[in-house]
This record gives sequence, structure tokens and C-alpha cells, in this order.
Amino acid sequence: MAVFLLSVVDPSKISQQDIASGRLIPLFKACESEKRGVYAIYPHRKYLVEKVRLFVDFLVQYFATTLIEQSNMTVDEFINKLKNKPEEITFNDTMTLVDSDFDYIPSRFINGTGDEQVINEAGNNAGSCKIFALGKLLHLNEMQTLHCFGDYYREDVLKNPNGKDHANIRNFIQHGWSRILFDSTALSTKE
Repeated sequence: MAVFLLSVVDPSKISQQDIASGRLIPLFKACESEKRGVYAIYPHRKYLVEKVRLFVDFLVQYFATTLIEQSNMTVDEFINKLKNKPEEITFNDTMTLVDSDFDYIPSRFINGTGDEQVINEAGNNAGSCKIFALGKLLHLNEMQTLHCFGDYYREDVLKNPNGKDHANIRNFIQHGWSRILFDSTALSTKE
């Protein structure tokens, strides 16, 4: 049975023979400025622990830096982007804003009416809870609020109108703010 290990290595130290033999398979090139790539190493158990540690360290450093660079908009910047370029808002942008600028307390909320009504118990569907609470707090309209869901709205729901997933988004499209009811305040501005 073949065992693969992902590893970060300096491509200049890799011979074409390693790649041709199938022992070393380039997966993708990352950190171009550091001349490093991510590779699958075909079983080298002797160095397994060290290679896993190095790879995990790389991923933590790479993604932590990437996430820090991507977000951290102020509330005003977020609203401005939502008004002018809503298609660029991501779900992660919204969650980062909520987590950095607001205190969140899970709340039960109801979305929709009739047979399609979704009852979200406190702690369930936290992303939807945070977004609807943010929309209410910032007085966002329905379209602005929907764009806060990012690709869950634009890709998963709009491109699949007959789907059954994302019931909170689908109900909100149909009923808007008139059918969102919170049992308690879910978001407050951090002091």
C-alpha cells in the first residue's frame, strides 16, 4: 500500500530522477518568493515525523499570513464594499468582521413561515445567526444581507434555485426581514 506525505521542499534540491521515478510528485508551487513548493513524498518513513512537522508549520505560517492579509476591514470599509462591490464580499469577510468588532451571544431565531419555516435553536446555524443579527444591527437591506453570505448565496443558492440546501438563505430570499424573528439580541458592538 502506498503512503503519501506532503512536504515543503526547495525545488532546487529535487532531481528529475526523483520526479521521473514517481517517488516525488509536485502538487503545486507555493510561496514563489521563497522558492518553495509543496510535494507528495512517496514513502520515506524514516523522515516521516520531521516532514509532517515541517509541512504543518508551513501551512500554519502560510495560511495565518494569508488570512491576516485578506480581511480585517473596519465596519465602515465593510459597508462601503457591500454597497459598491457586493460580489466581492465573502462569508469569511463577514465572519471576520463579526468576530473582531462584535460580541456574539448565540440566540434562537426563526426564519420564514409555514411548512418551510426554519427554527434555529441557539448555537445552531451560527453563521446565519451572525449574518442576520449583523444585518439588523447595521440596518442592511435584504440584498446587502444576502451578499454577506458570499458564495453560499451567489454560487450555492442562486446557481441552484431548486436546491434544498441553505434553507435560511432561501427563506430569506422569499420573505426578507419580515420573517426573521430573534428571541434575544445576538450581536452587540464591542466596547
